[in-house]
Amino acid sequence: MYALMLQLTAVLWLVTQTQAADIVGGADRAEHAALCKFITMASSSVEVPEIPALATDEYDYIHMVNFSTAPESWQNMFFENKAAKKAHESPAAANVGGRGFENNWDQWKKTALAQLKADTPAVKKQAGVAQLTMDEAALAKPHLSHLAELADGLIAELKALQNGKDNPTETAVKQALAQAAYGDTAPPVGDPDSAKAFGAPPGTGNREAICEAKPTWPQAASAVAAIACVCNKGNAQAVSPAACTSQADGTTAWQEGTGTATATAAASLGAIIKSCPQPGQRVTAAQIRTAITDLGKLIHKGATDAYIGSFVTTGCTGSSGNGVCVKFSGWNGKQKPLVNELTWIRPLTDLLKKLEHL
Repeated sequence: MYALMLQLTAVLWLVTQTQAADIVGGADRAEHAALCKFITMASSSVEVPEIPALATDEYDYIHMVNFSTAPESWQNMFFENKAAKKAHESPAAANVGGRGFENNWDQWKKTALAQLKADTPAVKKQAGVAQLTMDEAALAKPHLSHLAELADGLIAELKALQNGKDNPTETAVKQALAQAAYGDTAPPVGDPDSAKAFGAPPGTGNREAICEAKPTWPQAASAVAAIACVCNKGNAQAVSPAACTSQADGTTAWQEGTGTATATAAASLGAIIKSCPQPGQRVTAAQIRTAITDLGKLIHKGATDAYIGSFVTTGCTGSSGNGVCVKFSGWNGKQKPLVNELTWIRPLTDLLKKLEHL
């Protein structure tokens, strides 16, 4: 009798351990929420920082005040023929090369000629021609020169931003978000394109081979593909209740090579994205950065491989005893942060560098 009790206890212990190893319902809800952020952002309006217009009138005024307080002998060096109102074309022509005029000679020339044209008190006042005594001008000149230098720097910075060919536009940001979410240049009108979401047609491939962050396709090449990997129900060993939500469970069981073609098809992906929140507020660079950071925090490492989603053993097969996840094979030799191994994340981080520079 005692021996029988020991055997029963051993069996119960083994059953308990097996059950404890299985993935429980709701285990991937955090991953679902993190990935859904990209789906939601792709259909939201975006906020791109506006580059201020050049304050040319104010800049001209500052330069004129500074220029007009200088001694006339200093002012004259800008003119080739003052009576004819003709200025030198370059610092070298004025014999002042190497004295710091090279970057903004055109502005100095413009200011010098504008002062000659200011021939009435009203015009002089409007243009910024200072009416000071020699002593007053001498006291003010150092401060005005410093102010003009600051204005030069600000204008140069603004010009560089405005002339930047790579400055992101609202259209470019929206396309990048759609690419990350769906593998396409715009959110789908109907169901997502399966081949674009996975980078290539998934066909009848094994789930564990598809649900991986890797440089070959098909793979978890978009947020919607990653959601399918961490949420879609398995077959005989499905996570129960759903790993994410019942809506994100997919329309077809997907485990190993069973159900791949249907589970990764447009209709199933369309059902899955309906589990994500609707578009809301305008998307900012800070929100994109936070979404990437939050997703990266959910990556957990094993001895050699890492995963987004629940993993027990063997692979991301869809089985509750194996894994409902996206795999990062050989994490030690991968990019840092590891989230950049997702092929759809890196373009977003590159875009963020440009947005955050504005």
